[in-house]
Amino acid sequence: MRDGLLDSTKQAISERIKSPLWGFIILTWVWFNWPNLAMLFMSDAPVKFRIDYILLQEDFYLLFVVRPIAIGCLLAIASPYINLLLSKAHEWADDKHSKVVAKIKKRQLKDAIAFAKIQVEADRAKEIINHEIDIDKKIKEGKLKQEQLNTESLKEEIEQMKRELETLAETKGNIRRARDKYVSDAKRYHFDVAVMPLIS
Repeated sequence: MRDGLLDSTKQAISERIKSPLWGFIILTWVWFNWPNLAMLFMSDAPVKFRIDYILLQEDFYLLFVVRPIAIGCLLAIASPYINLLLSKAHEWADDKHSKVVAKIKKRQLKDAIAFAKIQVEADRAKEIINHEIDIDKKIKEGKLKQEQLNTESLKEEIEQMKRELETLAETKGNIRRARDKYVSDAKRYHFDVAVMPLIS
């Protein structure tokens, strides 16, 4: 039973200390009384002198007891609103940060799209240049083939002319032989051959 009472007392004290009201009161009391605390604990003067010095200050109870409690209570009352303002400020800052991040991502996406367009245009230009090179190559190959065909055609024509010349030379030789035979026959039969020089 004694342990239960001790535990409940500890729990009550713990809850009181954890309460924001008591926290603010203790904080403001220490804030306003730190010179008195320093005088009480760190001075070399006798204890009675220190206590009298602290208690005999003008408006001691008002300045060092009532004022810290009142300001602590005001801070405890204002604390939720201060937290609300801080959370609103934090939310506003988060929104601004999100907007900035979104703008940065949007700009990065625009840059990526522009780069992709440039890349596509470069690829197309490369394809066009390669196509033009292929066409030029085919044109040159066609010209070479045409020249080869023309050369072969000329060779064939030359060969044909040579054959025709050979045929003409052979015909000329046949005509000469026939003429010579005709002349010899005419001489043999005593014909006057007046037109023979015209043939030769």
